Amino acid sequence: MIVTQDATTLTRGSTPPVTYKFDGSDTTQTSPPAPLRPADVSPTAWIGHATGRVSRAAWNGDQFVIVTHSTMRMTMPSMLPDAFDRLNTSREIFALNANGDLMIDVVSITDPLPGGTPSRRNLPWSWTCTYKRAGAGSVKH
Repeated sequence: MIVTQDATTLTRGSTPPVTYKFDGSDTTQTSPPAPLRPADVSPTAWIGHATGRVSRAAWNGDQFVIVTHSTMRMTMPSMLPDAFDRLNTSREIFALNANGDLMIDVVSITDPLPGGTPSRRNLPWSWTCTYKRAGAGSVKH
């Protein structure tokens, strides 16, 4: 992962790269409309397609915090006759540890799927990733 920063933005090198503004204004990522459900997929299979994301980011001391609300268009004909939108909210905290490694702490909360057998979910999901500096300029803070 490549993360770069200038005076007003932080850009995460993903596909496509995403640039977050330090002023807390919205960063909107749009996706093409959800395609039709493939005819050869079992009616008991969930199919999902990301349809959009809105993020806000800002510095909180020495941590860069990103909150993202994303929507996924879902179908599962055996449970529900129509497609529905499933929402997810995530919070990512970017910070450098004492060794200068980039730490990204993530918490994600996703709407439960309707229908089906009730099951216990460990929500929110959370994880932490550590990225070591690959070379000069790979991680800027």
